[in-house]
Parts: sequence; structure tokens; C-alpha cells
Amino acid sequence: MVDGFVTLFTETDIVGLIVLGVSLVCLIAEVFIPSFGLVGIGGLILAVAGIVFCVLKPWLTVVQIIWIIVDILVIFAVVILAVKFGFFLWKKSRGEVQKKRKKQFLEIDGKKVPADDVGNPDFSYLKGKAGVCTTDLNPAGKVEIDGEIFDVHSQKGYLYTGNMVRVTKTVGAIIYVQKIQS
Repeated sequence: MVDGFVTLFTETDIVGLIVLGVSLVCLIAEVFIPSFGLVGIGGLILAVAGIVFCVLKPWLTVVQIIWIIVDILVIFAVVILAVKFGFFLWKKSRGEVQKKRKKQFLEIDGKKVPADDVGNPDFSYLKGKAGVCTTDLNPAGKVEIDGEIFDVHSQKGYLYTGNMVRVTKTVGAIIYVQKIQS
């Protein structure tokens, strides 16, 4: 048995050894590349092909070997495309692949407010706008901007009722303001 194994690799064609070497590289790469097993499966297919090339060497011509290699590569490409298409369909069925949606709006206290992709209020349209404190901000309170009252947070310290403020940033539903220096 050992003699047959040694003969397999000492009296073989270079094509079989190259295919076996590429299969070994694929199998090692599978450890380091996140490919969901595709590189490893390719390595296994190439390992089988390399062993076939080594064992059947006397009966195969060079043209037959080339056609076998082409067939294996085509099968491997079809398998990869089928698996990727399967993952696409799986993600689509779970709702991860979606078309672009129209802007959503939420109704908060009778006002329509834009919403982000998750459905949280998106107050980014207020950035840079000025308003007047309707309550003291310590650090949270209420500010009137464009005739509407918003719950806000002061970025720097205590602000009194009547102070002029400007929206500096928004993070989700939180609006941050800063006093306008006069």
C-alpha cells in the first residue's frame, strides 16, 4: 500500500501535482478567508481532480486533461454562482435586501417629523436653525424653532428662558443647542 502511494506521486505528470498544490493552497486559504466554505470546497474538488490526474495518467491525453480542468473550473464557477444567488434569495426573503423607500414620517404631538431608516425621528433638518428657549435648559428643556416646540439638550451649561439658541447637532431624536453669542 505504501509503495502504491509513493508510486502515485513519483511517477505522475506535472499537471496532477500542480492541481494538488493548488488544492492545498485553497484548503489552507479557507482557514483565513471568510468564504462560507467555497474556497474549501474548491480545494476539495481540485484535490479529487489532482488524484484522478495522478492515477489515470497513462490513459489520458493532454487534451483530455485540459478538458477535465476546464470542466472542473466551469462546475466550480457554477457552484459559486448558485451559492451566491441562494444567499441573495435568502437575504431577500428575510427583508435584508430592500428597495429604496420613500422618506417616512412620524407623527409626534400632531406634527409630522421625518424618520430615519429604522423608524426613529430624524431632526437633522433643524441643524443650524435658531430658536428661543421657552423653558430653562438644565441641560434639557424646550425651545421654539420656526413656531414649533422641541425638546432639546444644551451643549454648554445652563440656559435661561428667552435665550437665543442655535441647533448644533442632532443624534437620532436628541437635538443639541448652543447659546447664540450676541
